[in-house]
Amino acid sequence: MAAIWRHFVIVSSVPYWFSLPSLDTNCSSEEVKDTLQKALNPSNVKVGIKNVRKLAKNGVAVECNSRKDLEALIKGVNTDAGLSSTLEAKIPAKKFPRVIIYNVDDSISQETLGTNLASQNEQLKREDFKVLFNLKSKNQGKSHWVIEVRPKAFRPLLRKKKIYHEWQRLSIREFLRPTRCYKCNHFGHISSNCSANENCPNCGQEGHKMADCSQAPRCINCDDANKKFKLGYEIDHAASDANCSSLQHQIQLLINRTDYGR
Repeated sequence: MAAIWRHFVIVSSVPYWFSLPSLDTNCSSEEVKDTLQKALNPSNVKVGIKNVRKLAKNGVAVECNSRKDLEALIKGVNTDAGLSSTLEAKIPAKKFPRVIIYNVDDSISQETLGTNLASQNEQLKREDFKVLFNLKSKNQGKSHWVIEVRPKAFRPLLRKKKIYHEWQRLSIREFLRPTRCYKCNHFGHISSNCSANENCPNCGQEGHKMADCSQAPRCINCDDANKKFKLGYEIDHAASDANCSSLQHQIQLLINRTDYGR
């Protein structure tokens, strides 16, 4: 018999949010969202919902207006006989800070990198960090590695701006990269979990790639945020722009969900 897992609903409102998982591993985030919205009426629970978005691994995040609304909605989900058998609402634990190490030789394995960092950097004990994953570098033969660091070691490490590895001092910085879909260009999920149509990151329209775009830049995320939340974000930029207000908002959400030990 196949294993059965519950889908999470994460409810949130910076920092008021929670997640929802489901008993059927084949159930999509869209189906979880649909199940929740059909079974639970916010007006009956007397809560204000700011946003609902899909997450990776068949989850859904729900953002509330206040801590009081958050707690009421979590109780509403977890005490509902129909929902509680398939969904579980919970506030996710904060994650440790992440640091990106630039331009590590491709020949270095994940295990070797962890061993070397611990032996060559006095302030970084092996039990204080975990090597997570690597990313492609523009430099041939190099990769960027992301590590997760306990709060007590994070600040001293970041202040040095460099880390010793073999015969090099490599540049480091805090890794704050929100989950983004490069198919629809929205945040909170990746393309493999996206059921939306593909759109251009430059103009937000469907039917062409960014390289073929002749339209003026129009950020789909800032445009949507303005319409949904009546904000005043500038929209005359691509969704991939580093100064995008929606991106900066997502980065702030990441910071809010990070345990810095303060």
